[in-house]
Amino acid sequence: MRYRGERKTGRPVGSDDGGRRINCSPAPASDFPLTRRAFMAGTLVAAGGLGAAETAFAEGSDTAAVGDGDETAPASGAVLLTQPFLQVPGEDCVNVVWFTENETEHNVVQLFEDGFDEGDPRFSREIEAVTTSPARIRDDDGARHQVYRHEATVDGLPAFFGSDKQKVAYRVISDDAASGVYSLQAQAQPGSGLRILLTSDIQCKNMVAANMRKLYELIGPVDAVLADGDIVDRGDAYVDWFSSEMSYFRVLQGQTSHEVGGVAYQGAPLLQNAPSYTAIGNHEVMGVYQGGAATLSTEFNDPKPRSYAEALYQERAAEVNPSGATDVREQFILDNSYNTQTYEDVLTLPENDEGNERYYAVTIGDVRLIVLDISRIWRGNSMGDTASKYVDPVGAVDATDSRRGFGSFIFEPIDPESAQYQFLVAELASDAFQSAKYRMVMFHWQWHSLGGNVVPAFADPVATTVTLSDGRQQVVYTYPMAEDYLKNQLEPLFERYNVDFVFNAHSHLWNRFRTESGMNVLESSNNGNTYNAFLDSMTRVGGGYPPALEESFSGDPALREPFAGSEEDYVAQGDPYGLSPVMPTASDVIGGNPYLMSNTVTEFSILDTTTGTVDSYRFDTEQPNSQPELFDSFPIRRTPRRTYSLEGSGVLSKVGAFATGYSDQEGGVAEIVAYNPELRRAYLVNGRERTLDIIDAVALGEAKPDGEMVELSLAKRVEMGSLIEDFSFGDITSVAVDAATGTVAVAVQAEDYRDSGRAVLLDPDGALLGAFEVGVQPDMIAFTPDGLRVLTADEGEPREGYGEDAVDPKGSVSIVDVASGAVQVVTFDAWDARRDELVGRNVILKKGIDPSHDFEPEYIAVAPDGSHAYVALQEANAVAVLDIEQAEFIGIWSLGFKNHLIDGNEIDANKDDKRVGIQWANLRGVYMPDGIAVMTCDGVDYVLTANEGDASEWGDGDTEYSNIMKVQIGSTSTWEPIEAEVLDPDKLDGLPAQTAGAHYILGGRSFSIYRVDASGLTQVFDSGSDFERITATRYPDYFNASNKNNKIDSRSDAKGPEPEAVVVGAVGDRCYAYVALERIGGIMVYDVTDPENASFVDYLNTRDFSVDFPDEGCDPNQGDIAPEGLAFVPAEQSPNGYPMLLAAHEVSGTLAVYLTNAGYVEPENPGGQGGSGGDGQGGSDGGQGGSDGGQDGPGGVAGGSQGNAGSGGDGNQGGSSLPATGDALGSVAAAAAILGAASIGAASVFAHGDMSESDT
Repeated sequence: MRYRGERKTGRPVGSDDGGRRINCSPAPASDFPLTRRAFMAGTLVAAGGLGAAETAFAEGSDTAAVGDGDETAPASGAVLLTQPFLQVPGEDCVNVVWFTENETEHNVVQLFEDGFDEGDPRFSREIEAVTTSPARIRDDDGARHQVYRHEATVDGLPAFFGSDKQKVAYRVISDDAASGVYSLQAQAQPGSGLRILLTSDIQCKNMVAANMRKLYELIGPVDAVLADGDIVDRGDAYVDWFSSEMSYFRVLQGQTSHEVGGVAYQGAPLLQNAPSYTAIGNHEVMGVYQGGAATLSTEFNDPKPRSYAEALYQERAAEVNPSGATDVREQFILDNSYNTQTYEDVLTLPENDEGNERYYAVTIGDVRLIVLDISRIWRGNSMGDTASKYVDPVGAVDATDSRRGFGSFIFEPIDPESAQYQFLVAELASDAFQSAKYRMVMFHWQWHSLGGNVVPAFADPVATTVTLSDGRQQVVYTYPMAEDYLKNQLEPLFERYNVDFVFNAHSHLWNRFRTESGMNVLESSNNGNTYNAFLDSMTRVGGGYPPALEESFSGDPALREPFAGSEEDYVAQGDPYGLSPVMPTASDVIGGNPYLMSNTVTEFSILDTTTGTVDSYRFDTEQPNSQPELFDSFPIRRTPRRTYSLEGSGVLSKVGAFATGYSDQEGGVAEIVAYNPELRRAYLVNGRERTLDIIDAVALGEAKPDGEMVELSLAKRVEMGSLIEDFSFGDITSVAVDAATGTVAVAVQAEDYRDSGRAVLLDPDGALLGAFEVGVQPDMIAFTPDGLRVLTADEGEPREGYGEDAVDPKGSVSIVDVASGAVQVVTFDAWDARRDELVGRNVILKKGIDPSHDFEPEYIAVAPDGSHAYVALQEANAVAVLDIEQAEFIGIWSLGFKNHLIDGNEIDANKDDKRVGIQWANLRGVYMPDGIAVMTCDGVDYVLTANEGDASEWGDGDTEYSNIMKVQIGSTSTWEPIEAEVLDPDKLDGLPAQTAGAHYILGGRSFSIYRVDASGLTQVFDSGSDFERITATRYPDYFNASNKNNKIDSRSDAKGPEPEAVVVGAVGDRCYAYVALERIGGIMVYDVTDPENASFVDYLNTRDFSVDFPDEGCDPNQGDIAPEGLAFVPAEQSPNGYPMLLAAHEVSGTLAVYLTNAGYVEPENPGGQGGSGGDGQGGSDGGQGGSDGGQDGPGGVAGGSQGNAGSGGDGNQGGSSLPATGDALGSVAAAAAILGAASIGAASVFAHGDMSESDT
C-alpha cells in the first residue's frame, strides 16, 4: 500500500533482491552543472554560513557549524535539521539524505574525490537532491511540523572493501547552509573487514548519548549501523527524530549535548559516515490517525488491528468513499488501524518484492542480513476496565467499538500464509543467503529473552467473551504457546536454513542465548534504560504475566476461566521458550550475571567480520572517566553448545558378571574392586559380609565383543576381622593392588569410630603380610606408582554428631612405608591458623570448627611421578595437595561452584512433577566430588572429579547436626512450591553470599576436569547437563530414579544421577574417562585425550528397570544397581586384549565387567615384567611396571595410584600418564594437546602462593 501525500523520491531504481546488485541511478541533473574544468576554476561561494562552514570543518568532523545544538540559522535563514546520513549503498553508489527545517532551493551533495583541503575546499562533483516533505511529522499536540527531506544518489564510486582509501569526502549544501565534511562509500563487498554497530531502543532514552560517545571513543568510526527498532519513541514525533537532545539524529550524528551524572555527552558521528539499516519496532508504529484532534501520544497508544478498520469501513463506506475508490479505502483502513508512514518517509531502505521497505534483505560485506517486521502493540497487564494485553473494557464487545484494544495484536503478519513469511522462506533458501559467510536475521521483538514483554507468547490473541458476576460481558485475550509464531514457525526455519545469528531487542536488556544446534541469539538493547531481567529473584508477576493467574488475584472469577489448563503458557521467570542464558565470557565485568540490566550502566555490541565475533562492551556512567569494558565475545557463526553428540557410540558392552549372593537397598555390599592382571584375579570389598572376596577372572580371556556373558567365580573369601590381632575390627572399606608384586592393600576401620584404623597388606592369596596403624576411619587406600608406599584417606567423621560427649576426630592421610612399616599420619593442624584465609577462598567449613577436625579426606589420586597426591575433601568442596616425601599438605584448593542459571548447566530439581524437566534453576551446585583421578599431559597434571555431593548429617537428640535443609526454590505454573535439598548457610562458612535468592545444592551432577597451574586448580571442562540429558533420552520413564526404586524424578531434588567414581585409562591412542552414576546407574565414557576439550563417547546401564524392587534387597533379574567402585584394565593387561572396566555395584551386590571395543592388543604377547613405573615413559604394548625393578618389557609409563607402572611402546617418548585410584592403569601412546582455556571455577590456597576463585 502507498500513502497519500508527498513521498520520498530520488532513491536507487531497483532493490537488493536475492543477491543482485543495487543499480543506483543519478538524481536529476543539477541546475548548476559542474565540469572538472569548472571545478578547477573556482568554488561555490555563499554568504555568511557557508564560508564559515568551509573553514570550520576538516574531513570527518563530528560537529556541525549549522544545525548544531540550538540550530542557529545563517544569514539567509537556511537551517540544516540534520547532518547528512547514508542509505542503501550499492556496488558503486550510495544515497545521501538530510533534512532542513525550512524550504530551500539549492540542495546538493558535494564530493571531494581527491580529498578535502580546508584551505582550498573545491569539490570534484556536485549532485542535486530531490526534495520531499513528509506528511505526518508532527508536534506533541498533533499538529503537523513541516520539514524538508533531501535525497541524492551518488554514483560512480570505487568498490569498497573496507579501506579508508576507498571512501570519498563529501558534504551537503542547502542554499547557504553547509554540513560538516564526512566520508561516504559504496556497499562493502565480500571479504571486507567491517565493524558493525548493533543497537536498538534509542527512544530518546537517557544514556544513549553517553553510550554512543563512549563507543566512538573506543572503536572510532563504524562501517555500518544496525538499529533494531524503537529508534524513536513515537513514530510521527518531530521532537523524537530531530529536536530533543536525546533524539535519534542528534545522538547518532554527534550533534547533541546531553548530561548524564553531570557530564555532557555529544553522541557520535555515526550515520553521516556509515550506512544504517533499521527494523521496525513497536514505537515506530502510530495508531488511529486523528489529524490534530488528539495529542501525538494519544494516537501512538491507540492502534487497532486491520480487521477492526475493515469492519469499520464496511459500516461507513457509503459516507467516506461513495465512489468506491481503492486508494480512499486503503487510506481509511490505514488511518483507522496503524501505520508506519513517517518511518518509511524519513528513511530509505532496501525494498522487497512487495515494493515496501518494512522487511528486506541486504548484503553487507560478508554478512547477508534479513530484516523482518516483527512487533506488536505493547499494552499494560491490568485486567480491570481498560484495554490491556488481557482484556478489553467491560461491555466493549462489538467488533467496531472504539474502546477496544484487541489485546497485544501483531502488526505485520508472519503466519505461513503471509507475504512476509513467504519472503522469509525465499530469502533463507536463496543463493545469496546460503553462500554468505555469515547468515544473520534481525527483528525487533524479543524472542529468547529474560525480558518482561516476551510473555505472553507471540501469537494472535484469542478472544473469549465471558460473563461477569454482575451480568456484564468482557472480552478476555489468551495467547497459546502452541500458536507462537517465533517458536513454531520461525525457529524451525532458522534451524533448517542454518542461520548463524539472530539479533533482537525490545526488553532494554543485554542477554544471550544459544540453541542446541549453535545458533546465537543476542538481545543487545540495554542502550538507554532497562526494564529488568526476570530470571533469579524477579518474576513477571506484575509485568507480562496475566493477573488472573496470580495467587493474589481478587478480580472476577470469570476472568480466570479462559486461562484454565493453559497456565504453563505464561512463564513467570526465564526464557519462556526453554533456553538458559549463556554466561558472558567475562561475566565478572557485569557482576557474574548472565544478563546486564541497569539504569546507570549501558552497553553496545560490535559485529566484527575481521575477527568473526560479536563483542559486547559496558560503560558505567557513574564512572565517566572510565573506558568501556569488554564483557562478552562469541563467534558470529553458529557454535554448538557442545562439540560432540550425546547419542553414544556403543563402544561399551558387558561381557562378565559376578554376584556376591547378597543385596541391600541401602547399599554397602559390593563396594570397591581392584584387579591383579598377572593372576587374573579381582579383589572385591564385600561390605555385607565385611570380607575381601577374591574372584577368579581367568574366564575373561574368552570374553569378546557381542559374545556370550562370562560368569566369574569366587576363589576365596577372606575374613578380615580374624586376621588382625589386638584390634577391634569394624569394617572393610577399600582395596588396592600393586600390580608389580601382587601385594593387596586393604583399608580397615575400627569398631569405635574414634579409634585408629589399619592398613592391611596381604599376599595375592589373602595371607596376612602386615597391619599398620593409620588415622581414624581409613576410607580409601592406594599405592604410590613405585609400590613403595601405601596411602590411606582417613575420613574422621563425627558420627555421633556434635555435643558434650561427642568427638569429631581429625581427618588425615596416612603414609605407610611398605618396606619398614613406618607410618606418618599427616593431619591438617598447620591449616587451623589459616582458617579465615580458607573461608575467604570459599573452602567450606562448619561454623566454629577448625580445618584439622572438619576436613574429611574422601579419596586419593597419586600423581604419575609419585611425588604428590591429590586428596578429595568432599564436604569442604576442595582438593588438598600432599607432598608425599615431606609428608605435608602444601595446598588446599576450592573447586568453585556451578551456576545452574546458565546455558549448558541445566538440571531437573523438581521431583514432584514426575516428568523430565531439565531447565535453568536459580541454584549453585557445590561440586563436592567423591572419586577423583589424575592424568598428566605434556607435563601438566589434570585432576578429574566425580561431582557427587554429600551432606553432613550426624548424631541424634542433643548431638544431632545437619547442614542441609529443604527450601522452596520456585513455583509451578499453578503456584505449587518446588522444593529441593540445599546447604544451610547458617551452618557453614565459605559459601559465597546468596545473591538474587540463589541456593547452594549438593553436587554438580557431572564430572569435571581441572588443570593444575600456578593459581591452583582451573576448571577446563565440565560435562554440564550431559548426564541428565543422556539418561533422560535413554530412560525417560525412569529419569532420576533412585537405586532403591524405579520411580521417575525420585532423585531430582537431591543430587540427581549422583556421579560417584571416575577412573581414566588408555584405549588405543586415546584416553578415556569412565564415570559411575550411583543412583540411576550405568557408566558414562568420555574421551579426555585432550583434557581441555573432552567429549562424550558412550553410556551403558545394565540395570533392568522393568523389574520392580522387592520389599527387601534386589531381584537378581534387576541386573547391576548402584556402581560404587571402578577398576580399569588396559588392553595390554587384559586377558582378552580389549580394555576392560570392572564395576562394583553396592546395592545389587554384583560385579560387572565391561569391555571397550577399541584399542585391541594381541593378548598372546603381554610383555615382560617392567621396571619402576615412576619414570613416566610411554608406549602402547609393553609390560607391567614393578616397584622393585625387574626384567624390562618393551616400555612403560607412570601408573596409577594403585602402583601400576603401565605398559609402553619403545619406552622413549613421554605420553599421557594415566594413574587412577583403586586399580591398575595403562598408557596413552600420544600425548594429548593442551589448549588454552580461561579459568572458570577454581579457588586455591597454596602454602607459598595466592588463591583464586570464580563461579562456573
